Amino acid sequence: IVGIFYTARSLNAGERVVNAVALKQEGSIDDQYLVNARLRSWVDEGEQWAGRVGRRYGVFGFEKGKVVDQTQTSELSGKLAGDVANAVLAYGAVKALLPVRIGLSLYLSPMFSRTVVEPIRLGGLRLLGRRPKSM
Repeated sequence: IVGIFYTARSLNAGERVVNAVALKQEGSIDDQYLVNARLRSWVDEGEQWAGRVGRRYGVFGFEKGKVVDQTQTSELSGKLAGDVANAVLAYGAVKALLPVRIGLSLYLSPMFSRTVVEPIRLGGLRLLGRRPKSM
């Protein structure tokens, strides 16, 4: 997520992409498509996430530890600019890439086991003086 954030920041892509998704009118023809509705929900979730993280750690232009009441929350909801938009883009990209990440994890887990886990297991057995069983 950090890499996507800084890439979007350097390319100034966050504001353009988030505004393209968020500024569509509710009830338009685009709402009929599942992809557009999903993207819009990820933008809303990402905006809430960026607000929580920003207030907790004092990043994205938010003050650290500041409590936001209901009126300030409505003012913040339209504030998709700069780092907040980049954070929302990174959040949405991570959500969209979840199936790819799961597939790669399943595909690469046997190789990881053979190259990392198995040598550590064999080393531990040698240290304990046990003879490792061949697999």
